[in-house]
Amino acid sequence: MNLFKIKDKFIIVILSFSVLGCGCPGVGHDKSGIYKVDIKSYDTTRMYNVYAVFSEYNNKSFNKVPIASNLIRNVDTLEIHFTFEALGERIAVTRGFSLINTAFACSPIGDAFTLKYKIDSVIITSDTIYNGIEKGQSLNALFFKPTQNGNIDDIVTELNGEGALSSSYYFNFNVATDKKSGIYTDNELFIKIYKSNGEIVEGSTGKFKWY
Repeated sequence: MNLFKIKDKFIIVILSFSVLGCGCPGVGHDKSGIYKVDIKSYDTTRMYNVYAVFSEYNNKSFNKVPIASNLIRNVDTLEIHFTFEALGERIAVTRGFSLINTAFACSPIGDAFTLKYKIDSVIITSDTIYNGIEKGQSLNALFFKPTQNGNIDDIVTELNGEGALSSSYYFNFNVATDKKSGIYTDNELFIKIYKSNGEIVEGSTGKFKWY
């Protein structure tokens, strides 16, 4: 028998065992899911000092450092992460793998998380005058998409997209601003997320001062 044909058959057998056996996550017993995620209740808020970093090639990137105090100094751009608890429901299961460079390497298909009820709108307000805007009035114009071009409406559009979320347990709404309150007393920011099913989920930063 031709040795080359024997060799080819041997390789095919090995590949079949690798794919159908335990060699590839996402094939066999491993399953990835498609989840619908419902925003349920406010969990916590984290703040970050965001600043630009310039490399020797004159490329700009951004770095951020967590802020541990409610007294914020020497910060030009403040990034705020509102985190909400969520409930994820798996509505479908996917199987599969993808080959990478070589027939012996494969990668699993990851879980996909999408909002169960889309976001109609988001409003951020303050309990004091903030940058000349009366308390209780929308501050949305002062906030933007962190480290990228875009406003709050753009953030909402992105989060409403298919597979846009990273978890079925938590939902994050992240914004940034370079506008301080302009006052020297404590202030608190509030966020309201209006869901397409009529529910409203609320959160806040807690009291802080930004000089």
